Amino acid sequence: MRIVIEIILLFLLSLFHTQPGYTQFDKKSNEEISRILFYNVENLFHPLNDSLTDDDEFTPDAIRHWSFYRYRQKLIKIYKTITAAGGWQGFDLVGLCEIENQQVLSDLIKSTPLVKQNYSFLHKDSEDRRGIDVALLYREEFFSPVDVKFYKVLSPDDTLFRTRDILYTKGIISTDTLHIFVNHWPSRWGGVINTQVYRNIAAKILREAVDSILNVSPDAKVIIMGDFNDEPGDASLSRILQAKTDIDSIVDNSLCNLSGLAMGDQEVGTLKYKGLWENMDQFIVSARLLNNKNGWHAGKNDVNIFCPEFLLEDEKDIPGRKPFRTYSGYRYVEGFSDHLPICLTLHKNTDN
Repeated sequence: MRIVIEIILLFLLSLFHTQPGYTQFDKKSNEEISRILFYNVENLFHPLNDSLTDDDEFTPDAIRHWSFYRYRQKLIKIYKTITAAGGWQGFDLVGLCEIENQQVLSDLIKSTPLVKQNYSFLHKDSEDRRGIDVALLYREEFFSPVDVKFYKVLSPDDTLFRTRDILYTKGIISTDTLHIFVNHWPSRWGGVINTQVYRNIAAKILREAVDSILNVSPDAKVIIMGDFNDEPGDASLSRILQAKTDIDSIVDNSLCNLSGLAMGDQEVGTLKYKGLWENMDQFIVSARLLNNKNGWHAGKNDVNIFCPEFLLEDEKDIPGRKPFRTYSGYRYVEGFSDHLPICLTLHKNTDN
């Protein structure tokens, strides 16, 4: 009953939500604010079976009994999370992962109260065996894509390996240009060491894509978001992608892992494994976007984890809380996701 009441309240909130395309103005700092969300929504599958992917678990007659009712509840919970995290302003960009197809994206933005936000989306079916992809929701009044690419993550030594594409888009916001990458790197299923090679491949492909931008436009403003299945200090991110967590070392074409800066001292992460919080979901930006007052910019404290009580549940055998997910094993527990969403705030001085 409590969750039903919260959803009704959020629906009422959406009726008066800030109109799309109008960034919030902070009178105290004399600047505009725009916000970006990234959220691993955990297995957003449509109940109809896709014969081309391994999605059989998430069908009505399978072991998880993934019904249209449960699917609808999942959409409402994702809407609720995005709306609660966005507050009165909402988000101009929303990166998502573990999305099955365009149908679930269309249902999310058109068949829930998110319809009020007038989102469009970028998505392409990847070759991931389970059929889960990344996507980007955007408000056309704020962000106008002018280029879209999907980078495949392939292994030269394992021709059978398949995973999610890396989504890239270049878009115009006001008189500024942003380069956006949305990622969901290969999982640790099968062991951290055994699967590390695949995340290293993803890091190399992403770094090459970023370099292709910065070599032509050294002042390019790049935002990288995703579930990297590695933490900021791991080799894939720190050594191969070269995303630094020391703000004093950020120069020229450097990348700065804002999540590594902002979340280092926090007692919560974006997901929990064997009782320990981990920071797999991150925002990484180019040097030009970091504390640069010309146009849109971000600072070292502009990333936060959205961690309200309704996204958490008690641990069973140990003290503490953990993300309230949809399934516990194969048991449906009516939760949200095994990940917590992360938010990035962009600023723009109105005197520019």
